[in-house]
Amino acid sequence: GNRRWTTVAFSGSGTTLSSSIYWRIPANWDGGAISLILDWTRGSGSGTNMVWSIQTVCYANGEDVTGTTYNTAQTSTAAAPSVAFRAETSISLTTTGCSAGETLVVMPSRASGDAADDLAATVHLLGAVLSYKANLTQ
Repeated sequence: GNRRWTTVAFSGSGTTLSSSIYWRIPANWDGGAISLILDWTRGSGSGTNMVWSIQTVCYANGEDVTGTTYNTAQTSTAAAPSVAFRAETSISLTTTGCSAGETLVVMPSRASGDAADDLAATVHLLGAVLSYKANLTQ
């Protein structure tokens, strides 16, 4: 039978919908690039591209999380896969203000109001992978 997945759904209605991913930056992070890979698929509808918008912020243990400001949004235009087929979009994250041991909050959203997003279909975020380079001397 059909396998059902739990996803985060982003409509193409022009409304900005977002989700949050929380990740503790490992102590051995080398301070370089952190990459985000979004696994996603789409529902029925016309169009060829969708636009991801990603914002990040970090906070330390004991820091006021309500006083933190997200970094400027990064956008990435992604070619839409065939209906129900899986796609990957890779984005190098802005990590301004981040340090090893802090919590990195990644907020993916769909920028359906962006002119490059012409996909008249719901996008389903299946999962996310974060990767980084380790400092092996620690």
